[in-house]
Amino acid sequence: MHRGMVRDRGHGVGTLNEPPPPAPDQTLDVGHEGCGTLLVVLRQRMRELAPGAVLEVVGYDPGAREDLPAWCRMTRNELVATTGDLGQGEPMHYFIRKG
Repeated sequence: MHRGMVRDRGHGVGTLNEPPPPAPDQTLDVGHEGCGTLLVVLRQRMRELAPGAVLEVVGYDPGAREDLPAWCRMTRNELVATTGDLGQGEPMHYFIRKG
């Protein structure tokens, strides 16, 4: 582990100044699905949530690192935290608050 870095709830590495991710209301595990499928399933799941609820999306697709923040901006949802380390074989965890 790099100096100045800490394990974050067992989900990855974050800086010492980052707050822990919020407790999710639901978790969506998309495994190795690509962003095309991920975004369709994500959109459907977000429709089911109440405003302010947090969805944790777990997956291994490296393209999601750029696609999910853009999707959140376009849909007025908030990406509140990202944890994980694909380079270490860990899945990424994206915490999205419904707008």
